[in-house]
Amino acid sequence: MRPLISRGFAALLIGILGALSSPELSAATESAQDLVAAGNRAFRQGATTQAIGLYRRAQQLGDSSPRLYFNLGVAQYRARNFKAATVSLRLATRDDALAPQAWYNLGLAYWASGDVRDAGPCFEWAQRYARDNRLHTLASRALEDLKSGRESPSASRPDQIFRPRADGSSVVAAARYGTDDNAFRTPRSAYVDLSQPGQPLITPAPQSGDFIEATVHGASVSRTRHGNIIRRTYDFDGQFYTDSALKAANEHSHRLALATDAVFGKRAQRRLRTLTYLGQHKELNFDPDTGLERVSTSGEDLSDRFSYLNAGTRWNFDQAVGPVIAGLRAQGEIRDYTKLQSVPQYDGNLLLAGAYLEWPLWRATRLSVAFDRSRRDYKDRIARDLSGAVVAGNPSLEYDYQRLSAGARVGIGRAAFVRVTVERTARRDTFVGYNDYDSFGARFNAGWRVSRRVRLDASVDYYDYDYPNAFAFDVPAGGPRTLKDLSGELMARVDIWRSLSLWGAARVRSVSSSDARSDYSRRQIPIGVQWEQRF
Repeated sequence: MRPLISRGFAALLIGILGALSSPELSAATESAQDLVAAGNRAFRQGATTQAIGLYRRAQQLGDSSPRLYFNLGVAQYRARNFKAATVSLRLATRDDALAPQAWYNLGLAYWASGDVRDAGPCFEWAQRYARDNRLHTLASRALEDLKSGRESPSASRPDQIFRPRADGSSVVAAARYGTDDNAFRTPRSAYVDLSQPGQPLITPAPQSGDFIEATVHGASVSRTRHGNIIRRTYDFDGQFYTDSALKAANEHSHRLALATDAVFGKRAQRRLRTLTYLGQHKELNFDPDTGLERVSTSGEDLSDRFSYLNAGTRWNFDQAVGPVIAGLRAQGEIRDYTKLQSVPQYDGNLLLAGAYLEWPLWRATRLSVAFDRSRRDYKDRIARDLSGAVVAGNPSLEYDYQRLSAGARVGIGRAAFVRVTVERTARRDTFVGYNDYDSFGARFNAGWRVSRRVRLDASVDYYDYDYPNAFAFDVPAGGPRTLKDLSGELMARVDIWRSLSLWGAARVRSVSSSDARSDYSRRQIPIGVQWEQRF
């Protein structure tokens, strides 16, 4: 029988950065940042009560960062004020960088306070998201001891110190090589194109090939004087086919973003998150039947029609009411597509406003519900009339959306979870309603940490669109338009070393539509490596 953890539990993972010498500060020169640094030094010197006082003074000066609550919770645990520690550490779990260690510490605090029921899910969360092998081992061991009825290890003193990083820089880069059995999303069978003069018979020929897939994510995270988090990120995502005959299927995107995360209020019950971004997307306009880049009847090259620059902002405001989180969100985005002479541009604006609720049901289960309203308007595109025709004099195209969604996330055992989301969306064409639709969507995500180094993830998305007024091929002879979209992905990741892992996936997509131009199936299988480094 393994001894109760005096070393193994390392009991608490302490994320406190040391600074200069004396913990005392004069009232004339103190700032929240200085007080936190002094509290860290006091804690390291064993002056736990003094450290708690310094952290509290930093709170009074406006520091409500998750990192402060993490340090405060650790000090409260060391002072054996376990109930207070659970309050502080739960607030610390709001920060992604701190969350694995904070969940583990929170489990210890619950356990020490006698709340075994809430301790278990905390250890499960820590185990599931731990990137550090030692943290994963500690969380697993805690679960075993908790379930075997052992007493809390709260009397033992930490023998090692973990320093979680709420700031710093990181880079994640991945390169994969894959196969694609339908690079151009070519229709699966021959059809009569009712939209073309003469209504020709089209016999598509799907083209397969190999591709290289690359992603890069770089982030720099810092904390303001008042404890707010600022993240600066760059993201690249691209897919490039090795056969020059398939180059029209290449696409890639870049995005620069600045995000802020502020927690405030007397008990840090409010949170404001913002994201401002600027991006570029490159995608060629090709004929899915042949893979050839499109050209207008006047000879103008239309291949860049789907490429654009975009800029936008998102805002989320959360209010915690006990265990329930109520929130409001807003988003705005503009897209500037490549300018062409012979066809209208896809330039457009998006405005969105919504509200949501999240609440725990039991143990590791959370429920959510959300409602959003949005509008997308296009400057150059002309709305269709009820016959499906674009007639000079019609107004520009505008869509109004209403979406209601509900979801649940359930933890299963120690290392698995399932998330299910369903939604109903109503789109209304503001002219005469030709492009109206009502859709039902369902999304399924699951993750399973098979072992310390192996992880599996799966996702399935299904959408069913009902168009009450639109026609296939946009002509009455095509009959009612219908579309069902089913896609799925299974991913496996195997960690080789601390920063390097093998990664593979299988992706499938099947779109069924009465408009044969959109009816296709596709399979992709990429395999490669991922490298992650924190600085």
